Amino acid sequence: MNGRILSLLFLLGFAYFVNGQNFPIKTKGPLPDDVIASPKERAKTLKSISDTKTKKSSIKDFQLEIVTGSTSLLRSGNIYFNDEISEYIKSILDRLMENESEIAEYTKVYLSKNREVNAFSMGDGILIINVGLISRLQNEAELAFILGHEITHFKKNHSFDKYLGNKEMKKEMTRYSGNPDDLAMKLMRYSRESELEADKGGFQLFTESGYPAKDAIGALKMLEMADYSPYTDSIILKDFFYKPSPKFDSIFNRLDELKPVNYVELNKEKEVKKKSKTTSRFKKLEALKTHPDAIERIEKIQKQIDKKPELSESSKGTNPEMFERIKQLAILESMHSAVDNGLFSVSLYEALQSIQKNLEVEYSYSIACESLFWINYMGNKHEREKTLTKPKNLGVVPYQYLSFLLTSSKEKDLREVSDVLFEKALQLYPNNEDILVFYGRHVSGSNTSKAIELYKNYLELHPLGKHAEFVKSQLNQSKV
Repeated sequence: MNGRILSLLFLLGFAYFVNGQNFPIKTKGPLPDDVIASPKERAKTLKSISDTKTKKSSIKDFQLEIVTGSTSLLRSGNIYFNDEISEYIKSILDRLMENESEIAEYTKVYLSKNREVNAFSMGDGILIINVGLISRLQNEAELAFILGHEITHFKKNHSFDKYLGNKEMKKEMTRYSGNPDDLAMKLMRYSRESELEADKGGFQLFTESGYPAKDAIGALKMLEMADYSPYTDSIILKDFFYKPSPKFDSIFNRLDELKPVNYVELNKEKEVKKKSKTTSRFKKLEALKTHPDAIERIEKIQKQIDKKPELSESSKGTNPEMFERIKQLAILESMHSAVDNGLFSVSLYEALQSIQKNLEVEYSYSIACESLFWINYMGNKHEREKTLTKPKNLGVVPYQYLSFLLTSSKEKDLREVSDVLFEKALQLYPNNEDILVFYGRHVSGSNTSKAIELYKNYLELHPLGKHAEFVKSQLNQSKV
């Protein structure tokens, strides 16, 4: 069997895998040519780079390297194709590219399953938008500004500049005898400059397309706070975990006495203290950052707005209802990704938030049950804590109450608290596969008869379900 046939079989299997991932985000249609074509084939069709100072061989090496990287990402199983969010993002890209005929045919956008609040340009015209970014944006205009920023990176060949800079650094490191900090500052300065240039060019594309300028500031502020404050909405834990009894009153009284730390403000204070330092060493460390501070970026955009105040008013409409639907899908996918990556306290928190917002309640309850099962499964308090993301990393007050409930309770108390949520989920959705199975697994060690009842119900309702083989094995072990 030759290599071409093997490659075709791989791609057919890949297509089945990717298009089989139908929830929360549904995919459809054939794989794009960017996935099917080989890196060498794709490299031949790239936008040419005009640089008289650079050897053609270096340009070809760069193009093949960058296309190989993007092809690998597109085939990784972490990218969605032909889904609703991708089509929506593409419509915004088309709007931004109306007057960019020179690069329009080379520029494409894909949605990544990554939870990180980020977007990036691959350098070959492919732009990647993480689902985690979509879940944090407030409107379509903020997304448009970020897309404009990434388009400018490609338009200005910033990836090629970085490629040449890395080659220069490798050469310089072999013969440089001075202060390594000075060399690093010299070679990395262009990266900071390229970010500011991408902001400027992206802002121009953004405003020329009719988006209100003030939303560029909103996008930058969101990016600034993304690491500090991923959650802004509280959840009412009693709605999910409480039942009237002295024991539960005692557990929730302890929560009422909790004095959470505002890590957002704490981190801001630390940043202020850092910036107040004037030592040469501190200045060098600041210069080593490849990205300018958000404050600097916001100030430069604000200056452009001040020159043309009329830019703050939109000349073209957007679709708030469509954006809200897209954002909700992104939130659900981000929650699903948290489970897949073992971030069970995060997925639980996000599921409870979704339920509270009446967003895909059945699916959210199934994620909450799965997350809660694994948290309980960790056993003793120390093991549970190792699976939980610490509040200071989330930088948010509301999450700390859930974290405290999960880590401060004794195993037996946590199990009883968890039972309340499982029962609520089962009463609402008695036929749900995941709720039946994870509730059964949850009680299997403490209430065998209850587990057997849940497993039998599952097989009656879903004899060919996704958990059917597991359920059968559990019933066989119970000799039922």
